[in-house]
Amino acid sequence: MYIERLIEKKILRKLRLTGGVLIEGARDIGKTKVSQQICKSEITIKENNIEHIQLDNKIVTSGEKPRLIDEWQIYPQTFNIVKHNIDKEEKNNLFILTGSSTPTKWNPLIHTGSGRISRIKMYSLSLQEKKLTTNRISFQNLFKNKITTGENNVELNFYIDEICKGGRPRLINNSVSECIELNRDYVKNIISSINRKNITKPTLEKVLKDLSRNICCGLNISSIAKNTGLSKETVSTYLDFLVESNIIEYIYCWNTHIRSKANLRTSPKINFTDQCFAVAVLNADREKLLNDFNLLGFMFESLVIKQLNIFCSLSDMNLFFYRDSDGLEIDCVIENNDDEWIGIEIKLGSVEGIENGIKNLNKFYNKLTAEKQKHCKSLNIICASKTSFKVDEKINVISLADLYLEQ
Repeated sequence: MYIERLIEKKILRKLRLTGGVLIEGARDIGKTKVSQQICKSEITIKENNIEHIQLDNKIVTSGEKPRLIDEWQIYPQTFNIVKHNIDKEEKNNLFILTGSSTPTKWNPLIHTGSGRISRIKMYSLSLQEKKLTTNRISFQNLFKNKITTGENNVELNFYIDEICKGGRPRLINNSVSECIELNRDYVKNIISSINRKNITKPTLEKVLKDLSRNICCGLNISSIAKNTGLSKETVSTYLDFLVESNIIEYIYCWNTHIRSKANLRTSPKINFTDQCFAVAVLNADREKLLNDFNLLGFMFESLVIKQLNIFCSLSDMNLFFYRDSDGLEIDCVIENNDDEWIGIEIKLGSVEGIENGIKNLNKFYNKLTAEKQKHCKSLNIICASKTSFKVDEKINVISLADLYLEQ
């Protein structure tokens, strides 16, 4: 069964504009499946056909267009073959490249594809794609400070289940306990299938556990090194591998002007591209999350950030966070191409948590210059509570289940 994906329209749009698209994302999130809905021919790069490709590049490029080239990274020179063919044909809508890893340090022998191949980041299923949202509040309307108030019937247990299940399409009909088991197998498979000289399985497990315990926290390589007994250089190598494998990603600090004497912090935060990976690494489940509200809060934050990253990727917006030397942190700042922005705090939904979120957003807003304040479109608290409502003229409280992306 194919599940319609929000990314389809962006792939089609980019193909109309360029010779090809490169879809990046973790294993088993549906990159090949969505591409097969669009392509008219396809080839999968395998170890046993590399020699044939080296003898005759046309094996890669021949076929009705657009042509899907799956697992291109197995033979990285595939990228150059595609780029040269696009240059030769001088047409758009030619190729879709997919693969489960993308080099963090681009090989100088491989062309960047700039101007010929568009790169698109893909995530696992959003709550909207799983048809679990009310579609009451559009993401785009947050930039107009327009929300539809109301109450849904979504309980906290729903979010705990979704945190544990994650968004891999093949698990859409599995129970929570089955998803937990299969997600653990998924992580073990990633660890056991490593074939890198400078990456070992036991060390990767250590790094993953430390990152999972500190999900959505600031990157501190010295702290990870201390917790794992590794050198800082070794930690950096493993982080590069996990970014390349699209298991984790960095969220960068918003670079803006403030009136305060406080200094902006620049270290990024680390998030998993699907929070269920972190749940699996920690061998967590419903019970463990219910008994550790601190961990649950960070896992919920990771779930929300994944939804927002999907929306931002498809809307050509950028997601940041804010942190300064006074200790003030705002979970998300989202900026569009017109320098308009919205601020977001993420809370589970207790009265105290929402009050703290309101206080933080007001404090944050008042630290900004008048020019930056002028570009603020709304301040929001996204939470796991049932109700979405306006606090005042600029602050909204939004139930995550109400939020969706207009198509």
